[in-house]
Amino acid sequence: MKGDFSRNTFDPRKHFTRVLMQQGRVQLDADWNEQAAILLHYVRTLAADLIGPHGGPGDGFAIEPRRGQNGNSIPCDFVILPGHYYVDGFLCESEGPLAYTGQPDYPLRGNQQLKGNATYLVYIDVWERHITYVEDTSIREVALGGPDTATRARMVWQVKVVPIAPGAPVDAKNCDALLRETLAGLGRLGEVRLRARARLESPPEDPSISPPEARYQGAENQLYRVEVHYGSDRPDGPTFKWSRENGSVVFPILAMTVADTTTVTLEHLGSDGRFGLAAGDWVEIVDDDYVLQGRADALWQVDAIDPANMKVTLKRNSPSTSPISDAGQDPSKHPLLRRWDHKGTVRGRQGCIVGRLLRRWDREGDKSREGGLQLDEGTAIIVEGEGEDGWLILEEGVQIQFQKPARGQPENRYRTGDYWLIPARTATRDVEWPCHAGDPEAMVPHGVEHHCAPLAVISVGGDGGVVRAMDCRRRIRPLVTLSE
Repeated sequence: MKGDFSRNTFDPRKHFTRVLMQQGRVQLDADWNEQAAILLHYVRTLAADLIGPHGGPGDGFAIEPRRGQNGNSIPCDFVILPGHYYVDGFLCESEGPLAYTGQPDYPLRGNQQLKGNATYLVYIDVWERHITYVEDTSIREVALGGPDTATRARMVWQVKVVPIAPGAPVDAKNCDALLRETLAGLGRLGEVRLRARARLESPPEDPSISPPEARYQGAENQLYRVEVHYGSDRPDGPTFKWSRENGSVVFPILAMTVADTTTVTLEHLGSDGRFGLAAGDWVEIVDDDYVLQGRADALWQVDAIDPANMKVTLKRNSPSTSPISDAGQDPSKHPLLRRWDHKGTVRGRQGCIVGRLLRRWDREGDKSREGGLQLDEGTAIIVEGEGEDGWLILEEGVQIQFQKPARGQPENRYRTGDYWLIPARTATRDVEWPCHAGDPEAMVPHGVEHHCAPLAVISVGGDGGVVRAMDCRRRIRPLVTLSE
């Protein structure tokens, strides 16, 4: 959730049952959000315990061949029947029949189209999307004259397909196992872990004096967001980006012209310097399709700003052979510019990574590798470490470490969109991060949580005709019918 939040305090391991407001106290966004999270956790856990990992009544989300008005099968497409279906306690609702190729929350790309002479496992992917007034103008109260208030979380379900290898044993009993095996191969179930801490960024004036154990030097309370940009399937390796404002600094795009140098006209340029843009900032062009497809394109860098006309000129630092994204060019898809705050040295396409990606000082105390990060296509290259090795510096003493997998374990698989939240506080001069005996814990991503369940196995003939070979759904009966 890329919102302007102070922090995310919900932790299911604490077993809190509710939040109790007290009189005369300051009200915080984190308390209200935790109350909603506690209730949702209870309801969804209850539903999952009663229903199981997935299930639904009637024909909800059943898969059928798609037919035209003449009754003939429409090639390389199928229909998702309306109804309800629960996945890990998350309620999926569909008000009417939908074609696979016509899902409003899943705009298909070329590699997601069905092909002839193939067998597919059809499954549903469920997750929550953060919605602001930029994506849905009805959220903002116009009587306030411009300012926005609360944001929303929206349930997104996407019916997807994955090819099944020829000869693979498939029956209704092993659909769940087949899905788990397939998705693990795609990296969706990765358990990458990250540690965070605050340390003194500059060397002490007197080398004989040890620096404090923790030292966040920022002037403001911040909620840092560290997010995987390119996943493990990228040939050049995974990368990440970070924001000191939880990725919430965005600028709605009114118009844009795209080339190697791109110009965008924005709705505003931010309320002040903290929430504004400056030359050299790295930005991401985002719209509905970009988010729903889970895409990751090369970031742009701010080259020039024309405040009088609300125009920003962007330049690319990716290779000229890299295609320019089509994101942001359709005004109906709520395009926006999102600012990220990482800095670093841009890696040359002919070059290579040399040495540790840490900020270091020579004996005279001069900084080298300002920013501590190597950038590729505008995002920071992921370097793994353990112990005191491999700590990457963000800013103001905040450091992170992507954990190496344990010996004998497979390599980490990074998934685009996975993120961690790191609150930093001026009162303690430290970050809020779980520790054991003063050592930061290695934490799995805070999101985005994807929940998947199999729906069917289909076969596509050479002519594109679709045949449902197997129904993988689990049906539940309403309690009232059990006594009939």
